[in-house]
Amino acid sequence: MLISTIKSYFEGRKELFKGLFIESVEKEWTAYPVLHFSMASGKHMEKEQLERYLLTSIPTRWW
Repeated sequence: MLISTIKSYFEGRKELFKGLFIESVEKEWTAYPVLHFSMASGKHMEKEQLERYLLTSIPTRWW
C-alpha cells in the first residue's frame, strides 16, 4: 500500500488525496513518470544475471 500511495503521489493523482493533509500543503501536482517492476523473479540470480534482468526490465527511453 505504501508503494502504491507514493506512486499515485508522483503520478500527480490529486483526487486520491482529497481531504488529506497533503492536499492542502501540495501546491503543484506535477505528474512524473514512475517505473514499477518486481524484483521477485531476480532474487536468486547472480550479480551479472541480475544486471541483465534489470537492463531488460527498464524501458530504453529512461537511460
